[in-house]
Amino acid sequence: MAEYDVYSEQLFSLRNGHALYEPDPAGQDYDKVRIGDVGYVHYGVFHRLFNICYDAHDPINKLGVPEYFEPIHPDDRKEYNRTPLPPGVMSSSSVRRIGGKIGASGPTAVEAGANISLACSRKQGAALLIKNHAYRFDARSLRAFAQCMKDNYSTWRAFAKDVHNRDVVLHDIVLVTGCDLTAEWAMATFNESERGASVSFEVGQAPFGSGDFKLWGEWTSNVHVPHRCGPIPTLPPASRESLLITGGSPSSGQAKDNYNQCIFIRGYRIYRRFWRVPKKIKGAAAPKDLEKEPPPPPSDGQASVNSEYEQAELELAELSLPLKQPNVYDILSGFIFEVSERTLCCSIYK
Repeated sequence: MAEYDVYSEQLFSLRNGHALYEPDPAGQDYDKVRIGDVGYVHYGVFHRLFNICYDAHDPINKLGVPEYFEPIHPDDRKEYNRTPLPPGVMSSSSVRRIGGKIGASGPTAVEAGANISLACSRKQGAALLIKNHAYRFDARSLRAFAQCMKDNYSTWRAFAKDVHNRDVVLHDIVLVTGCDLTAEWAMATFNESERGASVSFEVGQAPFGSGDFKLWGEWTSNVHVPHRCGPIPTLPPASRESLLITGGSPSSGQAKDNYNQCIFIRGYRIYRRFWRVPKKIKGAAAPKDLEKEPPPPPSDGQASVNSEYEQAELELAELSLPLKQPNVYDILSGFIFEVSERTLCCSIYK
């Protein structure tokens, strides 16, 4: 499994959302992740296509908007802020501290000179360290966001594929309803590592490195454990200076926000789930008595697909979890219970 998949999967247990392996928007077409962003995650990077909380002509939507685009109603754009995530370490259950201590120097940041050692008791695990608080933003009107995606997911996917030539499938499209932003971070991913593999992180008295490449700390490890620290510029200085950073209003560029490193996103996506069983079975029925319904005529945007042997539902599902695959429960429930022909189920990315 790729490192970015292991990282996000292992940190799901924290219940903060989908952990982005690449928190830094440097090199992207946006300044930071925002509520209302529609995009997709590729190689651990979030790519914004457009934002449903801003008008079509707002600079934030400089890549264009889908056909028939309408921003979400202003009353549904209201946000709220939860208690920030404190500076320090967040990790999967397989990772434990074996030495050192990362403490905050006051209420806002990890103290210089601090260090910590971490070990993984299984083959996979992940740890995230943040130097400063991570500020948390969430949409209030989740039902409005869910309905917006149900109504528009097909045009959003067409916009990504046909207008921007992005290689995305249905369940790749993400509508962001929440995000956690910080300033500096470090992460380690244990992927098929030896049990007992360990890493150590030291916070510098002064930033490590020189010139533009100064980091707030440094990793060491006893075996190969992928580790990273950031933000790290992904473009050479001349390219970064020419990059226009737009803010949250229709005005032109603003100064770059230091708290633009997105470590978690929450939101919605849609995927199609299949199982190959008859829709329902009669008690004590012989095979010839199994009810088989002919497929409905095809139509764009229909919420389910039916055939004699196949049922498919489109669901709003958690971004943080792997896509559900047919299992024994699904198969049995397909036999025992009648499933609506056109169902769109909803669950929030938590």
